[in-house]
Amino acid sequence: MTLELKYRDKLMQGREEGRNQGIAEGLAEGSHSAKLEMARSMIADNFPDSTITKHTGLSVEEIQTLK
Repeated sequence: MTLELKYRDKLMQGREEGRNQGIAEGLAEGSHSAKLEMARSMIADNFPDSTITKHTGLSVEEIQTLK
């Protein structure tokens, strides 16, 4: 394999890894945003913090910052 082909393979591998990492980060951010939205709705409906924590996975501190 020539040096140029090795470089091209490494470049393609790096791009693929970067793309996969970006997708994973985007999904995690979207999931967290959905949890925040659910918590805000539950706060508006006067659910107790313990119930909001149980159903969203957010910490009590995170919930308090939304109030």
